Amino acid sequence: MHLTRQQRRLIYLVLAFFITSRNFSTFFYSVVPGASSYYIPIILFALAGIGYYIKQDELPWQLALYFGFLKLIPLLPLEKICRSNLHFFTLAILIIFSFIFLLIFKRDSIGELFGGNVKARVAGTGIVKNWLQAGLLFVLVYGIWAFIRGPMLSHSLPSLSKEILVYSLLMALYNSLAVYSLPIAFLRGKLDKEELLVGLALGLGLFERHFLIGSFYSTLLFLVVGWFFARATYETKGSLLTTAMLFFYMLGSLI
Repeated sequence: MHLTRQQRRLIYLVLAFFITSRNFSTFFYSVVPGASSYYIPIILFALAGIGYYIKQDELPWQLALYFGFLKLIPLLPLEKICRSNLHFFTLAILIIFSFIFLLIFKRDSIGELFGGNVKARVAGTGIVKNWLQAGLLFVLVYGIWAFIRGPMLSHSLPSLSKEILVYSLLMALYNSLAVYSLPIAFLRGKLDKEELLVGLALGLGLFERHFLIGSFYSTLLFLVVGWFFARATYETKGSLLTTAMLFFYMLGSLI
């Protein structure tokens, strides 16, 4: 079976996502008990090397390199620098590193990390006219579902704190950059839009560990949500709207 260049790029992207995921870590450490935590970044760096070596396919080796650093940075002795709120500090470092990485390898796309045309037209639907309306509709529907699933079933008011709000914001920005903005920056024009959106939809599930457990329907739901976020980032050419929606998405999963 002969694969086209685009198909090879899509497979490479999904493979990089999978190796980065907790799914792969769980499998790897079950097969290789006692293995060092540094093995996963090494595998990603090796994948980046393979992608760089096969230049004729123009595989997105920068993404495998980027994911390798995302797995490596939390393993560094950051507690020596920050003794309190280490998790928040690590997330901030990962976000800053994402900006630096894109500045080095794809400077012309740095403008797409923030902002974007949130009023860009949503093609193929008569329900909403632009992405701002689509985002507000998502927040409304997801907010109602999260309230029914959480506070209503537990018969208690949602517990919100400054820590939960800050954590949701940092996680939203981190996932918006790592799962959507940077992959789109490196693959826009190299993959057909729909193929790229499918790859990024898989990325959300793999990053967020939703494919470890759950029914077929819940897995399908997360694929749809991931595709929706990917399309919003791609069509608005920015991460502002996606970050805002992910903020409520993360917040809803915590209440």
